[in-house]
Amino acid sequence: MAKEAVREQILEAAEQRFAQYGWQKTTMAEIAGDCRMSAANLYRYFRNKEDLAQAIARHYFQQMQDGLRAVIERPGLTAAQQIEAMVLAMLQLTYERFSAKPGLLSLVDYITQSCWDLVEPETEVEQRLFESILEQAMARGEFARADVTSTAQAMCSALAKFHMPQFMGCYSLEELQGRARGVVNLLVRGLLPR
Repeated sequence: MAKEAVREQILEAAEQRFAQYGWQKTTMAEIAGDCRMSAANLYRYFRNKEDLAQAIARHYFQQMQDGLRAVIERPGLTAAQQIEAMVLAMLQLTYERFSAKPGLLSLVDYITQSCWDLVEPETEVEQRLFESILEQAMARGEFARADVTSTAQAMCSALAKFHMPQFMGCYSLEELQGRARGVVNLLVRGLLPR
């Protein structure tokens, strides 16, 4: 099996084990066993459990970025439609990944507390995507002129609930989608020219 395929197999096995047993209760030896390999072989791919957790986070963040870019690059969408599509795409991916896997929340806690250098660039990517939508919408006259950076920051803050793993098990997807649409509608109304 090619090295990259083995890495993917390890990442999938680790995520499944973290989802079932949590971050703290999972060992590298158990993950190796799930992959039908020795722990020594596993360490050829990942230095330790922290390295493995960071690889899972990077993989998730890359999926999120790719999905969001694909959504907002769809032709023919207004800025309001782009914002709604982006928020609903973030919500969908987060819900699918975390709603039925409460054990992954301990992994999320580890990443946010110990690896902020991985998380912070993700928040910046989200902000830059909103900035891009806002700049184009202002240039077309869809939205009133405003400070793009502070507006995008405010949007990120207002919409954070809809891609935070901790909220995914608290509500149904339909309820979260309805709430997300409501917040997007409120934000867009505030951005329209007067």
